[in-house]
Amino acid sequence: MKRLQSLNVDIEAIPDVDLVVPTEVVENDLQSIRGRDWEDAQGAVDAADPLLQSFEQWLGRDAVSRLNLGDFQVLKRAVGMLPDPVAVDSFVWDAIKGPSDILRVSEAVMAYRQFDRSALVLAEAMGANTDIRGVLKATAYGADNLVRDFVITERLTVDRIAAFNDRLDALVPFMKNMFGDRAFTVGAAVTAIAAAKGLERGFSKMEVGFELSRPASEEVLGQLEFFREEMVRGSELVRKACKVAPLRFSLGTLSGVRRSLADDGAGDFRYAVRALGGSLETDEDFLAAAAAFREFLRNVDDFNRVVVDAGFGLDESSRLLSHVMARRHMKSSSEAAGVLWGNVAAELSIRPDVSLEALRAMVAGVGEDAGLTGRLKSVSRDYAKRLSSVMEVARHHVVSNGYWMDAADRVVEVDPEVTIEDLRDIIRLEPQIARAKEELKACGAGSGEDIDELEAHLEWMISAYALPVKEDAFDAIIASRAEIIPLSLSRAS
Repeated sequence: MKRLQSLNVDIEAIPDVDLVVPTEVVENDLQSIRGRDWEDAQGAVDAADPLLQSFEQWLGRDAVSRLNLGDFQVLKRAVGMLPDPVAVDSFVWDAIKGPSDILRVSEAVMAYRQFDRSALVLAEAMGANTDIRGVLKATAYGADNLVRDFVITERLTVDRIAAFNDRLDALVPFMKNMFGDRAFTVGAAVTAIAAAKGLERGFSKMEVGFELSRPASEEVLGQLEFFREEMVRGSELVRKACKVAPLRFSLGTLSGVRRSLADDGAGDFRYAVRALGGSLETDEDFLAAAAAFREFLRNVDDFNRVVVDAGFGLDESSRLLSHVMARRHMKSSSEAAGVLWGNVAAELSIRPDVSLEALRAMVAGVGEDAGLTGRLKSVSRDYAKRLSSVMEVARHHVVSNGYWMDAADRVVEVDPEVTIEDLRDIIRLEPQIARAKEELKACGAGSGEDIDELEAHLEWMISAYALPVKEDAFDAIIASRAEIIPLSLSRAS
């Protein structure tokens, strides 16, 4: 007895009330460890569910076998909530390969999206066209004016230049047909155009044509012109003296006059004049007519001598006269235009094999001047400048302006109400936009459509990363480019 008491145990003590743990304490313990729904029956996954087989292909048989009904339903719901992924051949799959890529791509997209979308669209419409930016910066056209009005105004000028160049371009072949394949100067073109009206007026006197056995030099044509003018003056003196115009008759018809005026001639000069339809009223008329006829015939002989000495036959005299007449028209036109004839004479020497039809074609091709010479003179004060150089400058002007106008048209199509100042503001922002686009370009996005696709894929990937699956399962998503995910099956079930 003493021993039990020493151990502080009273084995004979009267029993006390039973110790019971409160029910709420037990419930709290269970919920703390198992959760508040610990009593809910999980149930079993239907082994015949076709979605289960799809999950097995994706996650593996072992992983799926450990899924309870709740796990299965969560996974099915998560997959069914995913939006459609981008196409498997899209560049975006290479842009985002892992979690570290999401932050980088997100920052690039956000940097781009911070700009007003309309500004991005307008900048995209201008593209890489530096000309439109230079024009908008430099123009004195009102900043508050609409870009579309500015383009209309500028296009009118460009269209006039294009029409001017088209007329020059059409003129050159006619000039080459008439004068030969030469590098015509502005002075030559102005002269030829200005001479067209005079040439047309004289067509009836050039019907014999221009074909010659050889080229006629400027010197020969100058001499022939001189003697022909002397013949015209002499003919007028004859007309005044005896009412006969010798230029109206052939040399054969004038033979009687020539013989009657010869020093040893025996012909009757009065008779010869009357035969030509003239009359000599007094002795003074007789003397005046004789002197005038002698001078006229002397110039005829000098004219013919020049023809022969130059290697031509006398039967070519009338065609040489066509050359003389055309040259005279062009020479007068050059003087009227302020062009030194000596500077363009070689360019405007008519080919010896040219036809009258070629001259008619050139005159018809020039048509009415309609400001062509005036514009050509104002465009190039240097008459020695090659016509081809002027045309090239005009072509360049039309093409280069057309280039920036095409960009402006795209801008106006996007926003018909955009002003010049609006675009200037966008141009000032473009360095920042360019940096953002470079970052996106590093991700493979080179256009607005690419950026939209990249942004959509980014949102998809962020959701996909939140799927209730392990890392290796997510790696399978990336490797298969989402084809391994049973999206349609999850949604249908």
